[in-house]
Amino acid sequence: MRSAIRTIRRAQAGAARIAPPVYLYDGETVIAVGDSITNGALDVDPYVELVAAEWQATLDNRAISGSTLQNGNEATGTPRAFNLMDAFEVRTITPAAKAIVCAYTLNDARYTANDGAANGYPYTLNPDLCRAALRSCVRRWLGKYAREDIWLVTAHWISDAGLLSGGAGFTGQSRAGYEAYVSACRQVATEFGVKLVDSYAHRTPATTLDNIHPDEASRDRLAALFRWPFNPRIQPSVG
Repeated sequence: MRSAIRTIRRAQAGAARIAPPVYLYDGETVIAVGDSITNGALDVDPYVELVAAEWQATLDNRAISGSTLQNGNEATGTPRAFNLMDAFEVRTITPAAKAIVCAYTLNDARYTANDGAANGYPYTLNPDLCRAALRSCVRRWLGKYAREDIWLVTAHWISDAGLLSGGAGFTGQSRAGYEAYVSACRQVATEFGVKLVDSYAHRTPATTLDNIHPDEASRDRLAALFRWPFNPRIQPSVG
């Protein structure tokens, strides 16, 4: 990881003689929330460390492995209290930061267990309610962050084998069912005019360690998606 960051620093120094970087949070704090891919898994450091280094930002990584955006249960029925909507304020509003990267919906999309109302909420995980939850997040973030400092990352690319991989409650999703969550993220980004990193469209991660988590090459590719021209600015359709 250190060598990768040194490479980024050298590239930045060379690029600075040509043109200034497109995105730069020099000395500012950037919060990241998401699941195990954002938290780092299987001895592969998280892509957001590379992103923060390139932005010259301080990373406050609040991602939690196994978590989802929506309120939900374990397959056994036990509430997953660390999901983002269960701890929204403490993870994304209270901490001081200039920008936020939200890389949720992969586990939401993979989750196929039937929660019922066992967790006290009148719904199970589904793409429409995922969209509603993400819209709620962005509306509240716009009270803290500038529109251009909110970065949404779609559910990442997943192979057919990946759809069949995982623990109880996280296997057996269909391609169409998974892509409904990808569309939900895209729609929210377009609606509010925030940044979109469409890792699904770029088929990232293309190479993995276990059909889910990226190897180092795909980790680097995922970090690269935060750069121009992979991330065009989106014009808001709703104020």
